[in-house]
Amino acid sequence: MKTVNSVSGGQTSAYLMKHYPADYNLFALVRINAPEAAPKDPWIKRYAEEKLQSDFVATAEDDVIFYTLADLEQFTGQEITWVSNPTFDEILSRENILPSTFRRFCTTGMKVIPVAKWIHDNVGEVVNLRLGFRASEDYRVQRKIESANADGLEEARWVVGKRKDGRNKWKTHAYCKYSFPLHKDGVFNDKIREYWKDKPVRFAERNNCVACFHRNPMLLNIMAKKFPEKYAWFESVEAEGKKRKNKAGKEMSWNTFRNEGSYADFRNHKTQLTMEDLEGFTDCDTGYCGL
Repeated sequence: MKTVNSVSGGQTSAYLMKHYPADYNLFALVRINAPEAAPKDPWIKRYAEEKLQSDFVATAEDDVIFYTLADLEQFTGQEITWVSNPTFDEILSRENILPSTFRRFCTTGMKVIPVAKWIHDNVGEVVNLRLGFRASEDYRVQRKIESANADGLEEARWVVGKRKDGRNKWKTHAYCKYSFPLHKDGVFNDKIREYWKDKPVRFAERNNCVACFHRNPMLLNIMAKKFPEKYAWFESVEAEGKKRKNKAGKEMSWNTFRNEGSYADFRNHKTQLTMEDLEGFTDCDTGYCGL
């Protein structure tokens, strides 16, 4: 069985990649069509388009992630393959509703299914997909184990064609068996952080989307100041989502990323907190999105 490491750009998955070499290292970038949020460094656009083999405008993630991935390839001597995925804009247009903690289709659409399809199309068999869950993360390991089918395999479903009546034809594919090397070997967060202290790999303060709906409103307020152009994209699609109409023709004012308020509310909130004040936040607060 071929091995695949899921790489997110964070220190934990980077540690996994370095210490547990696999046949493939896969990374899925969250892209947005927001020219105002485009990277300032022109090298990033060239690098992203080379990896994606497609046009690139901007990402909803911290741009530091591009340096992380390039550094990591250089440091480990291993290649990271970027999977092709829909942009966030395309996902929102297709779903016609905003994702939230109760509707996590963004993770599924931009990470889970693209990774599963890449494995299906390029490996052609079930793989051992390694996730960077640490020794203290029993609940995350258990949740993944419980998501498997009766054979212990993870499944994903995507469109494979059209029926005679024009409707989409779907098929469910078993594509991987999860494993958790760091959890199994008792690797905790402090060991990972200590390892990367003196290594030539640059990391963002936090990974995944800068304005992920899993993040606490206080952290979102800080991210709005740190990444104003990226945050503005989230704010604009939320404002548009609230104006959409349901089948009865009524505007969906409830259609927000979080039920405590809108992203405009969080941006305007007065706070004196800094990133250092939020070190104790949970995985969901840091924007963990499922891979």
